[in-house]
Amino acid sequence: LNAFLKNFKIYSEITSLTAVTIPDFSVVATRAEQQKAALEYEWTSPRFELRIVSSSNGTLWTTRGKISLINVEGYPYRIHDAKDILTSGLAEEIGGDGYLGVQMFDVGYGLPTSVDTITISGSVTQEIHLIQSSLNVFV
Repeated sequence: LNAFLKNFKIYSEITSLTAVTIPDFSVVATRAEQQKAALEYEWTSPRFELRIVSSSNGTLWTTRGKISLINVEGYPYRIHDAKDILTSGLAEEIGGDGYLGVQMFDVGYGLPTSVDTITISGSVTQEIHLIQSSLNVFV
């Protein structure tokens, strides 16, 4: 039994944190300077951190990626394609004993409150292999 995660989106409306202005890139800024400013904006602004974790046994969890949930000034919400954190392919394969989860982590700004909205959605396709034995019985 295998499962393939084909869609994994995270919708967020974060209103309990101070709104952060999107950086204004200089016309003469290099690509590296723009990328640095964008990363600083994402990871040094007031934020909640959502971690994507996986496990092969449900006990030991490994962080696969992180998403910064911030209150963007002028935008009521953000949508993150979390599947892109896991794979550059069309789907992420999750084995028969595999687990995928999310964890909210306090990075100094607390945790989401009742005025914040975080919606996680996705779609999974299961693949089942049937093997015919010598007794003509399917397992």
